[in-house]
Amino acid sequence: GSGASSWLSSLNLTGSLPNITIPGIPDGIGFHTPKLSISSKNNQPTISIPTTFGFKVGSANLSLPGEFDFTKHTAGSEISFKGSGGDWHAPLDIPWLSLTGLGVAFDLKSPTGGSRELALSLSGNVGLGKKTALPASVAFDIAGGKLSSGEVRIASQIDLSDIPVLKGVPYASKFGLKDLVISTAGIGAGAILDGKVFNTALINAPGPNGTSGWTMILERDGKTLGDLIPFDKTGILKKMPLTHALFSMWRLVRSM
Repeated sequence: GSGASSWLSSLNLTGSLPNITIPGIPDGIGFHTPKLSISSKNNQPTISIPTTFGFKVGSANLSLPGEFDFTKHTAGSEISFKGSGGDWHAPLDIPWLSLTGLGVAFDLKSPTGGSRELALSLSGNVGLGKKTALPASVAFDIAGGKLSSGEVRIASQIDLSDIPVLKGVPYASKFGLKDLVISTAGIGAGAILDGKVFNTALINAPGPNGTSGWTMILERDGKTLGDLIPFDKTGILKKMPLTHALFSMWRLVRSM
């Protein structure tokens, strides 16, 4: 009757739970300070488990609030968590990047009679150059039962000079980059030069004389060396036949 409806509409109960332990997930991942929440939605009772997802990777120790969910069915069981909030400066110990507006999704499927499947994804926005909110995601590597490292992926197009540590690169205005994959080892991307896209790797490592800096390696097909280096103004390179090359520019700029 109306009394029951009134009672349901005001239903709001919360109680603390023990920390959630999930055997077999990577070290450094945990669910902390969970609560049991019972409330009403459209005069129907709903149950949720708000908690905090914490994880350690590299030098970072992050915590994101969200909601934990557990489902059991005839095919197996599934544990999931979705949360958001906060920023991550120097993600994966990449000092010149920052992720803002973090979101995390954790999903662990345990099919009956099969192997468990773990999916962990982190998303956010990155500011590079004049672009302040480029969508980005983080893919993690799991080794020895731990989150060991990973890479930041940016499926957008930027200028080479938008990367803070590469502002001083010669001919930076000639290059664009797209579909970036960034780690502490360097950057993999599709480089855009003279309207064409080819593979490139930017590696932060000491050069032949031990001086630290960035090396840019380009891979491209062409009929002449001038096709590979289109900003040659002399025209001499157009006279030199060459169909495929790896082109390396060492120590573009010293590490910052």
